[in-house]
Amino acid sequence: MIMFQKIQKIIYLFMAILVLLVGTVYPLTASATVGLSPFGGRVLATLPCYGVIWLIVMGPPFNGGLLYSAVGTMTYSNLNITTPGVLSLGEYLPSTSYCWVYDGGGDWHRRPGNPGGVMTQVGTSLAF
Repeated sequence: MIMFQKIQKIIYLFMAILVLLVGTVYPLTASATVGLSPFGGRVLATLPCYGVIWLIVMGPPFNGGLLYSAVGTMTYSNLNITTPGVLSLGEYLPSTSYCWVYDGGGDWHRRPGNPGGVMTQVGTSLAF
């Protein structure tokens, strides 16, 4: 009986150490922003794409283009992301999406440039 209690204590000690080690390697908290990257800067230009998608060209400190969806991007504060000159701040999902436009003659064309990703949430500085 005493031998069984010693083995049981060793097993409990081993399990406690294992839980501590796993907890330090794999944190027990989850984050909703896994894979998202921050952006911020002045909107330099906006170009319409297919449907409710816009290509937003950003200035410093984030330089490049991002895709904005009127139905897929959570928009905070003032809602004027398609107005050139506003300051914006948000998060985007890095991807290799493209901006497609219809030329009216039955053909689809990809706009020049490669957007860095798709905006997931954005807020702006300009009121209506």
